[in-house]
Amino acid sequence: MTNENMLSFQRMDEVTVARLEYSEVTAETGELLHNRLLALAESEKRDLVLDLSNLRFVCSVGLGVLVVLLKKVKEHGGRLALAGVTGHCLSVLKVTGLTKVFDLHPTVEAAIQALHFPAPKARAEAHA
Repeated sequence: MTNENMLSFQRMDEVTVARLEYSEVTAETGELLHNRLLALAESEKRDLVLDLSNLRFVCSVGLGVLVVLLKKVKEHGGRLALAGVTGHCLSVLKVTGLTKVFDLHPTVEAAIQALHFPAPKARAEAHA
C-alpha cells in the first residue's frame, strides 16, 4: 500500500475523520503514518477522529505516533478522539496506560458526539 492509500479523510459534523486503511503499524509504516498525520495536525486548528477499526497490530513506533499526534493536535487548539480500537491494539493501550491518555470510542459517530458534547468533569474535580 502506498503512502497516499494509508489514510482516507472526510469531514463529518465539523470534525475531520482520518481512517487508517492499514491493518498493521510497524516501524516501516509508522514513519509514513507519522508524516501524514502530523501534516494534518499542524495544518490548522481542528478536532480529529482517528478511525482505527482496521488496525489489528501496533508496535511501539505506532504508539509513539499516536502520542505525538495527540500533543500536536492539542498544541494547535484541537482535540483528538480514537475510534474503533479493539483486540490487540486495545490491549496494548491498556497495558501501557494509554487508555487514560486517549479519548477512546467504539465508533466514529460516538467519537464525534463526544467531541461535540464532552462529558462534564467529575464533581470532585470541580471542587478541588
